[in-house]
Amino acid sequence: KRALEEQYGGEEELPQTNPGLNNTPFKFTKYSNAYMLVYIRESDKDKIICNVDEKDIAEHLRIRLEKDREEKERRKKEKAEAHLYTIIKVARDDDLTAQIGKDIYFDLVDHDKVPSFRIQKQMPFTQFKEEVAKELGIPTQFQRFWLWAKRQNHTYRPNRPLTPQEEALTVGQLKEAANKAHNAELKLFLEVELGLDLKPLTLPDKTREDILLFFKLYDPEKEQLRKLSSSQM
Repeated sequence: KRALEEQYGGEEELPQTNPGLNNTPFKFTKYSNAYMLVYIRESDKDKIICNVDEKDIAEHLRIRLEKDREEKERRKKEKAEAHLYTIIKVARDDDLTAQIGKDIYFDLVDHDKVPSFRIQKQMPFTQFKEEVAKELGIPTQFQRFWLWAKRQNHTYRPNRPLTPQEEALTVGQLKEAANKAHNAELKLFLEVELGLDLKPLTLPDKTREDILLFFKLYDPEKEQLRKLSSSQM
């Protein structure tokens, strides 16, 4: 079994010990490969142990090797330019609804499964909102972004919306100002108000007394947990 199933390289993901919590699965790369010992006749050595030209490689292997080379170059470039970019992960109500009761139980969302944006740090946040509008189809005037706060039990909750002063910053400045833990990513919650026709509506003004609530429902008969809605009060 080890020789046949565990020796082909690639990545392996260890199972989560507590899938209800928002724990990032641990992945590690396996470098070993399956092999076999082949005997050849002395008289055939020159035919088998010889130089290989590109035309001798099967087309599907050439395509795969070229893709691997391009992917390696892309990762190398991203690593070299990493200091110029910020990863912004944007969670929405749809993400919470899709995950609660399936992937998430005690938390609200797994940020590894939400839309991710690789944005230059010098980009104004207002321009990033335009990128979100193009990608998610939500016009900028209907967007309200919240910062997440990590609680003592390692779950996340939207903490407060961005202020107009914060939205006037660049992406890099906002990340530094909002990210007290100095994480590599900036996690945001995108609040959107939908009408009966499921089209975005203008968000109501928020005061310091307002709070954002998320409602979960547990059905004891079906033994299922699901998200009902979110509401500003």
